[in-house]
Amino acid sequence: MNNIYRLCILALVATFSVNSFAALTKLVSATNEEDTNSMVISLITDSSSDVTGINVKLISKSGSVKIDKNHNTEDVYSGFTLMEKEGRKIVRLESNNFSGHQGGAVIIDYLYNGITGSRAALILDLSRDGDKWNLTYKGSKTRKLHFVSHKKMLIGTIGVKRVIVQ
Repeated sequence: MNNIYRLCILALVATFSVNSFAALTKLVSATNEEDTNSMVISLITDSSSDVTGINVKLISKSGSVKIDKNHNTEDVYSGFTLMEKEGRKIVRLESNNFSGHQGGAVIIDYLYNGITGSRAALILDLSRDGDKWNLTYKGSKTRKLHFVSHKKMLIGTIGVKRVIVQ
């Protein structure tokens, strides 16, 4: 019985030790025309500044956190949903060459036309400069994304028309 207690205490200490080195580094914020919420995407880094995961927070206009979810680095390869509406994946984040030490291409895949199911993508570059991480688009640092709605008369919003990168 004492061994079980020792094992539990050791597991708790190990968990707190690992988590105490984790840091959040804000990468980009995102807004859209459909609501007043904003999304903040941050990197979770370890004591060596290597990326161990990605944190996604959805924040209301009043500042309350509606969603606070961590994704591990394996989720980046398979992709994960950033925005979902009525069971449809509107915006996804994925990468086919991500490295927690060096970065890689970050693909923002979005539903362009919900009627036809067509999708479009924005490719950003996540790179490391010493202990700092940079997200760039066409060579310029990126701090904000704004998703412009794709609307059709009499139907309404059918997807994302384009993404404005700032």
